[in-house]
Amino acid sequence: MYYKRASIFYQQVKKKSGRYLNLRFQNTSSIIKYIKDKLEDIILAIKVSRKKNTPRVTLLEIPHYSLVEYNSSQKHPEPRSFYEDDIKLSKQIDSINSVIRQLNTSALDNARSPRFSLDLTRPTKGHKGQRAKARSHYNFKHVYVDGEHPNPLLAKLWYQRIGRQMVFDCFTKSKKHRHRHRKSKNSKFEN
Repeated sequence: MYYKRASIFYQQVKKKSGRYLNLRFQNTSSIIKYIKDKLEDIILAIKVSRKKNTPRVTLLEIPHYSLVEYNSSQKHPEPRSFYEDDIKLSKQIDSINSVIRQLNTSALDNARSPRFSLDLTRPTKGHKGQRAKARSHYNFKHVYVDGEHPNPLLAKLWYQRIGRQMVFDCFTKSKKHRHRHRKSKNSKFEN
């Protein structure tokens, strides 16, 4: 149920017209506020329905993807026309991931999502005449099948990371729960 809701929010960032993807929202602040409000609603529903021994919940971050690469793979006549939207999309995804990290930390017992976008980066160095500042670029061509969907090797890696996160969330008690558990054990011995 929660997966479907979260997936819907991810789908709302982009819009498909025919075979091609476009950026649905140009105003970053409105989409961030909308998604944050919806994620907070989901967290509230989780907390209300949570019982004593339920597993922890982690909101997963959104990996970056490229409208230019996707539309190029779909044989768009001018895929470079999506370059500005690609930059906006990247900023929107960074903002959404920042909100997800904040909610995981504050509302979900310091949960941490795997950072999928780190698997897409390749480090580069500046040229000799410029400041030697290390930067990262997203390597969409080699890790995505079409600019949006991961290749089989990357998909397998992400499944493993999600699986590890599930094991951690299911078998690791939150700090609050451990603290309560210690207090209850100590109180038995004091009496």
